[in-house]
Amino acid sequence: MPEKNIAVIGGGPKAAALCAKADCLNRFGDNKIRIEIFEKAQIGAAWNGRNGYTDGEQRLCTPAERDLGFPYVDGIEPGVSALMKQEYSWDAFQMTEPALQDNYSTWVSRGRKSPIHREFANYLDYAVKTAGITPIIGEVTSVEWADGRWKVNYTETASGDAYDVEGFDGIVFTGPGPAQGKVPKAGKLVHVGSDRLYNGEDFWDNLSRVRAQLSRGSRKVLIVGGGGTTAAIAAWFIRSNNGHHSIAMINNSATLFTRTVNFFESVMFDNENAWLALSFADRRKFTDRLNRGVVWENITDILTDAKDLVLVPGRANQVSLAPGKAKRLVVEYGNELGLSHKHEADIVVDATGFDGWWFERLLPAALQGQMQAETRLGLEEGMKSDLSFDLPGWPKIHAPMHSQIVAPGYMSLMALGGMADAILRNYR
Repeated sequence: MPEKNIAVIGGGPKAAALCAKADCLNRFGDNKIRIEIFEKAQIGAAWNGRNGYTDGEQRLCTPAERDLGFPYVDGIEPGVSALMKQEYSWDAFQMTEPALQDNYSTWVSRGRKSPIHREFANYLDYAVKTAGITPIIGEVTSVEWADGRWKVNYTETASGDAYDVEGFDGIVFTGPGPAQGKVPKAGKLVHVGSDRLYNGEDFWDNLSRVRAQLSRGSRKVLIVGGGGTTAAIAAWFIRSNNGHHSIAMINNSATLFTRTVNFFESVMFDNENAWLALSFADRRKFTDRLNRGVVWENITDILTDAKDLVLVPGRANQVSLAPGKAKRLVVEYGNELGLSHKHEADIVVDATGFDGWWFERLLPAALQGQMQAETRLGLEEGMKSDLSFDLPGWPKIHAPMHSQIVAPGYMSLMALGGMADAILRNYR
């Protein structure tokens, strides 16, 4: 059988899981799958603390056992899960990586804590290297349809030169996308990244600047948002606080919803029959409650102990320079009753989410038009079991970040092994 070629855009956990699973599958039978990763910076870039999104020192929210092979079910070939466990599990990584903070036995003795983000990034890099894959380091600029297959155009990061690779049977888009910055900016405040206004991506790139700002005396910090990014940034301020700074979070919900390790919730991530018995509306409610706009218990524990943290109910409508106060920002917020308020702060972080549809601009114009006609909601609800959009006439486009209708865990880290099975099954 001819080799099947798959392009994966983004070098994060989903790419690593696909590499690992493809390597194990290739050892069974004659059908071969080749994975090509296109990554702008490095494997695990969004987790290592050097490329935004995190400082690398936070703990992963999901349990370490929910690793690249979880849930370790032989969904395609008997024996693949055992091989994944032996060579690509978190346990296997710990027993072969001498530079880890804790070796395997110490990790168990400490209560099997989740890894910090930087360690998780190293785990992803280990998996990709173990699979024998060298990623293409460059930024994808577009994808084209060429002779019934995908061609990927990219700019090499090191040289700035343009190249292309063709012949892909399918393409997988991964990653959260850039920060959206949903709160409108007014007046002279026209850009994100100053020493006063940040977003959920570039905040982590500017920690030295933020620390300098905090060192100038008592400061007011305001974070806009109500999900995991908001909570992680608030937790960073709490850990960095010397008791002189107030921290407020503006959130259009009445509270922060907490995700705990709960059997009845967790088992739904692994029970396909129970999931498919739910309506589309109920599936969205579940994923919105447990994947999006939710804060894991290990973060809420930090927030709960903070004496200088408050939650301000409301929806932020605008951020601008405070009149007559050179280094102050003001955020206007309100509610559905029409009430309007203002909150001044020295530092504002717009943590209102990321653009999960970032990849649309890379697609051929004709395909963009077809997708817009379908609507994003329609594309998600029509997604196939292999996590590809239903787009007749085009090679496969897989988008696990939008797979909440197919399964609850494939869009997150909860079932990376199941996600890889779902995508690769039809390439065998």
